Amino acid sequence: MKDYVCLNKNYSTTRRLVQHLPDAVGKMEKAELGTTLFPGEGEGRQGEGGLRSKGFFKKNDKKTLLVTVVTVVFNDAKHIEETINSVINQTYDNVEYLVIDGGSSDGTVDVLSKYDDQIDYWVSESDKGIYDAMNKGIELATGVWLNFMNSGDKYFSSDVLMQIFGVWNFGNVEIIYGNNEVRYPHKTRLASAGNIHNLWKGSQFSHQSAFIR
Repeated sequence: MKDYVCLNKNYSTTRRLVQHLPDAVGKMEKAELGTTLFPGEGEGRQGEGGLRSKGFFKKNDKKTLLVTVVTVVFNDAKHIEETINSVINQTYDNVEYLVIDGGSSDGTVDVLSKYDDQIDYWVSESDKGIYDAMNKGIELATGVWLNFMNSGDKYFSSDVLMQIFGVWNFGNVEIIYGNNEVRYPHKTRLASAGNIHNLWKGSQFSHQSAFIR
């Protein structure tokens, strides 16, 4: 553990950091998009920040796999904080958290700045929509596993990541997915995951409940 720095034991994103560049940078091992730490400045950039800007990064470990969580947001100051807290309060130790904001004007950037010491990297600038923002998150990710937990969504409990990555050895598995709970103003519904072999028929699970290697 000498290689790691703990800035704050209270958060999943601040218990296991390094002060050197991660091995994944510049390699094409994750996706065709590759991996980078900081995106080139986009149109209408309002700000960026996070632990990377302070010289702290994440490192994969065979015993504690690095999980990257990406949140995409646009003008959702009302709900983004709940999503952030759902991620940073996970009990799992090796979490990389990226937030991609599409240039919000409703106070979302102020919320991101508030969590500058817990988010690995955040940026606020114009984009071409949710999928463009999600692709930007993929480019910035250095984790072995990737999950999208967009603004307004949250994990079922604080130990979800620990139950998955703290217990199981997945070998050559490329995707992990499960059920998700959909909450309405006056009711809650369980959305059961389908069979991945039926993807040709349509979506079988939500991106919030899926982890992709």
